Amino acid sequence: MKKQCGVFLGIVLAWPVGAQTIPTLSCQSLTSLLNTGIAQPIPPATGGTKLGLDELDPIWSKFQEYTTTPLLPPSDAEAWTQARTAGTIESSWSTFADAQWLSPGGRSTTGTYNQSWPGNWWPRPNPSPIPFINHYRVQFNLAPEVPPSVVALDLEYMGDDSAVAAFVNGTQQLPFTPSGFSGGIHANFNSGWVSGTNTLVFSTSDTGWAAGFLARAHLSGQSICSSSPISITKTANQNHYEPGQLATYTVTLTSLGLADAIGVSLADPVPGGLSNPVWACSATGAAVCPSPAGPMPKTFDMPGNSSLSFTLTGTVTGRATLDNTATLTPGDGGVCAATTGCTASVAPTYSAAPAPSNHAVPSLTSWSLAVLAAALGLLGWKRRRTV
Repeated sequence: MKKQCGVFLGIVLAWPVGAQTIPTLSCQSLTSLLNTGIAQPIPPATGGTKLGLDELDPIWSKFQEYTTTPLLPPSDAEAWTQARTAGTIESSWSTFADAQWLSPGGRSTTGTYNQSWPGNWWPRPNPSPIPFINHYRVQFNLAPEVPPSVVALDLEYMGDDSAVAAFVNGTQQLPFTPSGFSGGIHANFNSGWVSGTNTLVFSTSDTGWAAGFLARAHLSGQSICSSSPISITKTANQNHYEPGQLATYTVTLTSLGLADAIGVSLADPVPGGLSNPVWACSATGAAVCPSPAGPMPKTFDMPGNSSLSFTLTGTVTGRATLDNTATLTPGDGGVCAATTGCTASVAPTYSAAPAPSNHAVPSLTSWSLAVLAAALGLLGWKRRRTV
């Protein structure tokens, strides 16, 4: 996965503290937005602030079972409730500035929300021969331009007593290394994602005393995507042309992620009905136009969150098609955006130029020549008679 910095545009909604919803993430969203126990940021902020103790998490939910045969994972139809940060922090738990522990605890006899006070928590022996299985779920929507194949979440995870399994949209992720109280264990969840709503579930085993779960991005400033979607659009400055008019076509490539795309290629042949073609290019972000801008094809790099626009201007001949299709090859670190694919086309209409005039003298057949000779001979005979 590429580690990049950039402007955050991935969360499209903000919500009040305490409420819970499903965020929409793009390839400009950071993995750290899925950290447990953070307040979700309001753009253009790129990261959330760490919650305190005994606070509701805005995106993580929990479901608890007391059984030796747990549901792995529980379905969305189960009694999931909004997760809450721990009421107290165990001394054995690793602590971080960008994430907070969640806990399945409840109100103690003293009214404090906690997860580790013996006698004030679960009405059962500690430790218990029958474990509680605590499941923690986060859901998110993928922005429409993101191909699910490029989603790759590199997450560090911890559980008390142990995080024992992880599931992407109901499919167990293997191999999986169980993790306890301290950091260092991480996994890249890079398969099983789908368009629309996605679900990630971690399951932890708890045999008594403290219980909690924490997840955070393994690397800071890391996109949720391994590659950047690149969109391609094509326009013509008119829908219809007359012969002799100037036509201008514009094709625009836009990187919709944080990863750099290397060796991007664009093919855009000049329409058959255009003469005297002239190319130009403009760039935004860190992108750099190739020089010269044309003719096509051209190969170049596209840094994350940048764009390139190529314009083609020429004279309409009125003697051939003005249809035009541009084709993108996204290169290393890029992928064609799901909303546009790899091609973009326009098909303007045009008035046909008049056919060239032909003023040649018609040729005469041998029979016509014979008739003409006879007529001339008769005309000569008549003139002699009158003399």
